[in-house]
Amino acid sequence: MLDALKYLLALPSSRFEAGELLSLLEIPALRRRFDLDDQGVERIRTWVRESGVRWGENGAMRADLGLPDESANTWDFGLKRLFLGYALPPDADDELYAGVLPYPDPEGSEAAALGQLAALVETLGIWRGRLAVPRSLTGWRSALSELPAAFFAPDDEEEALLQLVRDGLDAAVVRAEAAGFDRPVGLEILRAMVRELLDDNRSAHRFLTGRVNFCNMVPMRSIPFRVVCLIGMNGTDFPRTQRPLSFDLMARHPRRGDRSRRRDDRYLFLEALLSARDVLYLSWVGNDERDNSLKVPSVVIKELLDYLRRGYRLPDDADLTERLVLRHPLQPFSRRYFDSGDERLFSYARTWLEAARTQVAGEIPPFFDAELPEPGESFRTLKLESLIRFLCNPARYFLTERLELSLPEEAEVLPDTEPFDVAGLEGYRLDQTLPQGLSAGQTPASILARLRGAGILPHGAPGELLLDERLAAAEHFAQRLQDYPTPEAEPIEVDLALADFRLQGQIRNPHATGLVDYRFGRLNAKDRLLRLVPVPDAESLLADLLALYQQELTRPLAFFPESALAWLEHGYGSGFDHAWCGRYNSAPEWDQLARRIAFRGREPIGEEFEQIAQRILGPMLERSETEA
Repeated sequence: MLDALKYLLALPSSRFEAGELLSLLEIPALRRRFDLDDQGVERIRTWVRESGVRWGENGAMRADLGLPDESANTWDFGLKRLFLGYALPPDADDELYAGVLPYPDPEGSEAAALGQLAALVETLGIWRGRLAVPRSLTGWRSALSELPAAFFAPDDEEEALLQLVRDGLDAAVVRAEAAGFDRPVGLEILRAMVRELLDDNRSAHRFLTGRVNFCNMVPMRSIPFRVVCLIGMNGTDFPRTQRPLSFDLMARHPRRGDRSRRRDDRYLFLEALLSARDVLYLSWVGNDERDNSLKVPSVVIKELLDYLRRGYRLPDDADLTERLVLRHPLQPFSRRYFDSGDERLFSYARTWLEAARTQVAGEIPPFFDAELPEPGESFRTLKLESLIRFLCNPARYFLTERLELSLPEEAEVLPDTEPFDVAGLEGYRLDQTLPQGLSAGQTPASILARLRGAGILPHGAPGELLLDERLAAAEHFAQRLQDYPTPEAEPIEVDLALADFRLQGQIRNPHATGLVDYRFGRLNAKDRLLRLVPVPDAESLLADLLALYQQELTRPLAFFPESALAWLEHGYGSGFDHAWCGRYNSAPEWDQLARRIAFRGREPIGEEFEQIAQRILGPMLERSETEA
C-alpha cells in the first residue's frame, strides 16, 4: 500500500499506462475501497487487454504532453467501448457509435466491476489535476489526508503506517510555521518528504514489541541481543548509495565534516556486530536467480572475512571462509537439504523430501515414465472437437483431460504504447476482418472506420498506409472466396462407430462440394489438414487416428504438428529447427508449457516422434492439394 501511495503522489507525471493501473488492483486496501474481488479483477484485466487500452487518460492528456489530441487506445476510449457493449443490444455490437466500436462482452452482474473500474480511472484523473497544483505545507497536509481515503480502505495495521506519514507532515508544518515559511511548494518537495518518512519509519513503531524484533539499521537500535541477524547484505544495497536532490547544494559542493550515509552505514554495521552476544548471522544473495551467476556480498562482509582470515586459523588449517560461509541451494527440494553431506543444511518439509527422493544422480526426474491403465467407458464416446484438440496438442490433452490438471495460462504483458504496427493477436484479428468485410460488401473507408473504432490500427497516416498494404492482398483473397458456393444452412451430423469408439459431433458450414474453410494468413499444420482431395480410405485412416487417441489416454504421445510437418517435408533442417525451437519463432513447440511438463526428463524427438508424424500427417501429404 505504501508503494501504491508513492505511485499516486507521482500521478501528474504518470502516463496512465494500462499495466501500472492494473497493478494497483493487486493492493488489498484498494480492492476493499472499490469493492473488487479476484473474479472482478480478472474480468477487468481481460476487458482492458481486449478493448485496446494502452496509455493516457484521454486525448486531452496526450495534448498536454505535446502529442496529437487522439483518444484511441486511452482509458476514455476503452471505457466507452465497454459501456457501449453493455448498454446496446447484442445485434448492435457491429455498428459504430460516434466513431467507437462497442465491445460486446460485459453483461449482467459484471457491470458492477465495470463501474468500479470507471470510478478508479475517474478518481485517478481528479487527483492527477489536484496534485499538479503547488500549495503550502498546510495545504499538502490536508490533501494527503484526503488522498488515502479516496483510494484505500486500510485495516488497522495499514492505518498505523499511514498515520506515520500524517505525523511526519504535522511535524513539518509545525517547523514551517515556526520559521514563518508559508510559500507554496511543488509536488516534488512533498514526494521527497514522504519518501524520507517512509524509509525512516517503516516498521519503526514495532521495535521491541515481541520475542523477535524486525527493524531498520538506524542509530540507537544496536543494543545487545543474543542473536543478531542482518539480511539483504548485498553488494549493491549496503552501504546505501545516497542520491541527493537536484537542488541540494551541500551535496553538489561537499566539504570536510559533511554527513556521509555510506560512512554512517559502516558504523551501524560495526555497532550491530558488537551487539551480538551468541550469534551473528549475515545473509546476502550469492547467485543470480536467472542464470546462477555469482553475486558479491557487501564490502563490509568482505572486509570482515578478510580480517578473520588474517587474525585466526583453524586447528586443522582448513579454509576459514569455507567454514563460516554457507551456500544454500536455490531450490528447497535440493538433495543437499536431506543428505548427510553438510549438517548445517537441513529441512523439516516432508513435501520437499518426497520431491528430493525422485531425483536420480542429479538429473531431472521424468514427469511420466509408466503407462496408465485403460480409461473407463466414458472416454470411448468421443466428440469430434475433442479429437481435433487431441491432434492439435496431444501433450496438453493428456494433462488436462486424462490427468485432469489445470494448466496456468502464460502471463501476457500489457503493452504500454499505442500500436505502431499490427502483430500478434491484433494482426490476426486484422487479417481475418479484411476479407470478411470485403466479402460482405464493405468499402475500404468503412473497414478503416471500424478498425479505428476498435483501436487496432496505428494512429493517423501510418494506420492508413498499413491498411492499404494489406487490402491489396485481402482483395485478391476475397475474390478467390467468391469462387466457392454459399455454405448450406444445416450442419452435417456425425455419429460413427469405429474401433470400439463412438465419434459424434457436427461439421458446420458445409458446401455442396465438401468442407471449405479459410484463414487469411500463413498456412500452418492444422490448416493443411483441411486442404484435401477426396480420400477413398477415410474410414481406416480415421480408425488409425482413434487408435492413437487410445494410446494417448495411457501416456503422452510425442506428436507436435508444426515440427512434424516440417520434418516430413524437409527433414531435420532449418524448417524443423524454426518450428521446434526457432530463435525468431514467438511460439516454438519446444517451449510449450504442456510439452515441458509431460516430457520433463526425457527427449521427445526421436523414433516415436517420426513414426507418429508419419501415421498422422503422411496420408494427409499424399492426398493434399499442391497449391498453397
